Amino acid sequence: MRLLPIVLLLVAVLSCSGRDFGDHRPAGNAAIREAIHGAADVEGRSLVKADFEKVTRLSLGDNLISDLALLTDCKNLEKLIVYHNRITDLKPLAELSKLKELTLHKALRWPPAPS
Repeated sequence: MRLLPIVLLLVAVLSCSGRDFGDHRPAGNAAIREAIHGAADVEGRSLVKADFEKVTRLSLGDNLISDLALLTDCKNLEKLIVYHNRITDLKPLAELSKLKELTLHKALRWPPAPS
């Protein structure tokens, strides 16, 4: 019976983390591409430049994203939510002149991981 409190604690910790061992959602660039597919209302084909330009809002919270370079073609992006990620560089966002709202809560990894 001494094992039960440890098991309950482990379950509580895993359920509070952003991802658990059973989470099979795409992460990183795959998560960005999936979100762009949805935002541009494009399914069943590869993304083209025009699809990126359709996107005005994107929610990418809790997706293990470290690199935002894929977003540079989202020229009409106005709102970006990237909380709970591992972003090391915000420079790609400098090219998004229409970006008005950015949510970064616990999204930055500092210092960046060594290359």
